[in-house]
Amino acid sequence: MKAQKTGFTLAEVLITLGVIGVVAALTMPTMVQNYKKHLTLNRLKKAYSEVNQAFHLSEVDNGPSESWSIPKNTNTEGALYVVENYLLPNLKTAKYCKSDKLDKCGFTPINYLSPNEATGGKLAETGADFYIITASGYGISGFGGGMDDKDNNYSPHLHIYIDTDGPSHGKNTFGVDIFRCLLQLNNSSKTSPKGLGMYGISNKVTREDLISKDCRYGNYCGAVIQYDGWQIKDDYPAKF
Repeated sequence: MKAQKTGFTLAEVLITLGVIGVVAALTMPTMVQNYKKHLTLNRLKKAYSEVNQAFHLSEVDNGPSESWSIPKNTNTEGALYVVENYLLPNLKTAKYCKSDKLDKCGFTPINYLSPNEATGGKLAETGADFYIITASGYGISGFGGGMDDKDNNYSPHLHIYIDTDGPSHGKNTFGVDIFRCLLQLNNSSKTSPKGLGMYGISNKVTREDLISKDCRYGNYCGAVIQYDGWQIKDDYPAKF
């Protein structure tokens, strides 16, 4: 008597493959999102750390930032002076462009996550005083503020946009791959302490405010991440 052969029929194989396909379709988007979230967070933390270190090293070399000889004519002139004299010497840089040649560094308009009245109806930020491409591959753009001593209200600071995946890559959107920081150069601000912090972080803000209002259009999303101890939690408004 011949032994009976055992195995899967074609129908059984097709059903099994179908089940595997359904499971993959259900889980793959979550896996991709988690990977992108992890990658973005690591890049942001690395870039933030390098900019912060450049600032502190410059204070070691040149004294406290309050004593830096920053021109008080215009915000743009002040911003370029700070970048060129105090930040660039301590940043490993691949390329540096000023406002009139941003395209040479691959700068493109930065999209708002969800344009609304808070953005003044604008869909994107279209310019900057400077753009830096670092040796690590990420981009740093931004502009100066409070540097012109207008109305005797001298409060020098830099608005810094960290582009985690560099120029001409990704969605180029606030809260997704671009995060806004504030580098306060003295202690004149009532809400933002001296030094580097994600834009929107202050001693008067709550997480609920950041989530429900400001992060909805992307500008303060980095503050949510910093507020949460450098984590991207499940209720984070942006998708990667």
